[in-house]
Amino acid sequence: MQPARQNQKRNDHHINVTLRSNDRNGKNLLANALVNYNWERLNRMDSVDSMVTFFNGTILTLLNTFLPVRIVRRHTSDKPWITDEFRRLIRRRQYAWTSGKHAQYRQLRNMNNRQSKELKRQFCSKRVTDLRNCDSANWWRNTKKLIGQSNKSDLTTLAMTAQMETSNHWPI
Repeated sequence: MQPARQNQKRNDHHINVTLRSNDRNGKNLLANALVNYNWERLNRMDSVDSMVTFFNGTILTLLNTFLPVRIVRRHTSDKPWITDEFRRLIRRRQYAWTSGKHAQYRQLRNMNNRQSKELKRQFCSKRVTDLRNCDSANWWRNTKKLIGQSNKSDLTTLAMTAQMETSNHWPI
């Protein structure tokens, strides 16, 4: 069966996020460049300010060379545990589906499901660990955020509702 409308617009929005590349090969090349860089010019400088400026400029140049900044598009409705690797796996699964490769699709679907469960578990585990290391006010705030409860307490909402109701009954 084919859907009646194939290009339905989604209600979520896209945002552009600026990230630095996280390529393993780029990290190795950066480490190698840092080890082999000639720092003699830095050692000959007299001013601490010029040393800091030179050092920061050198590091930034090497970072931009081996781990460049890139702009990626994200959906505002994405769950916080979704990673770039997981997105690539989803794209591979969808490509298998649209190409009619049903055996490959089923295999990738199962991999997606397992990966999703593992990413959710890791995310929640990290959040719980973070809760153990914070003060009581942050603990309550983070716990409410984790379970999806609104920031406003029920008493605040109740007081605002009661105030609005009483203001409507005043004579004009």
